[in-house]
Amino acid sequence: MEIATAIYPQQFLLLASLGNFFKAVGKGMGRPVFRVIQTHFASSGNVGAVAAKEEVWEVAAQLTGYAISIMVLQALQDTGSWQAVVGLWALVQGTHVACRYAALRQLRFRYLNQKRASILVTAHVRGQPVPSVAEANQQEPLLLPSAATRPAVTFGCSLEQAWGTPPSEVQSGLLTAWLQTFKSEGYLLVWRQGHAYVVVKQDSQQEVLLQALWQAAWLDAHASNQHPHHHQYKHQQQGCSFAATADEGSRASHAQQHGFVDMLELLQSSMVAVDKSYEG
Repeated sequence: MEIATAIYPQQFLLLASLGNFFKAVGKGMGRPVFRVIQTHFASSGNVGAVAAKEEVWEVAAQLTGYAISIMVLQALQDTGSWQAVVGLWALVQGTHVACRYAALRQLRFRYLNQKRASILVTAHVRGQPVPSVAEANQQEPLLLPSAATRPAVTFGCSLEQAWGTPPSEVQSGLLTAWLQTFKSEGYLLVWRQGHAYVVVKQDSQQEVLLQALWQAAWLDAHASNQHPHHHQYKHQQQGCSFAATADEGSRASHAQQHGFVDMLELLQSSMVAVDKSYEG
């Protein structure tokens, strides 16, 4: 943004302000990450010493960078071309991001987040060797959100979000059987459209989330072998009669209930697999 002020001098105040704003946002988001990295390298609890050294290195690197920037900008100023300035800036920033990514890849976190836990449970469900701490960290996709990993799981849903419809529209017997399936568990799970929606019960422990993730991985691996009824319907014609529309809605509702029944049978099978896995 600050470089753009030279290209659009009439917007100097706006661009400079936005540049400082985004810089402040970046610092606010980066500081917590730096604290995690510093804690990781503090092998004996000496976080303060590690943080102090990091601050010294950061100041030294910034001063060196400022000096180099001034010399480079003075050299580029004689060319009178802003393209060279922007190109050099893009090269430096790309190198900076690549170095940051390489540095983060060296970290070995021993605790689980959703992405690392997904890697572990997926390997276990498929009968593969469970990755070590180093392997799990290496396989973790740093640039992707948790929602982009497999199995796809959303924790902390409401009943309506989990079912995709108000619970009152689900057959009472089916809803009762579903609740009975998870009676002794600390969570409720709905599997639909290749996605697990987890309703966490009150006062549940963190181990419950790992079990729900394992069950989602089992469902993700075995659901493709099932042939559930499709329960997404779209009207193919516009302007159809009220009777035809009502009949289509009735068939869709009936097929949706069949889809829920298939899902319940799949969930019950997965709970058997969960019990066997935890007993073993």
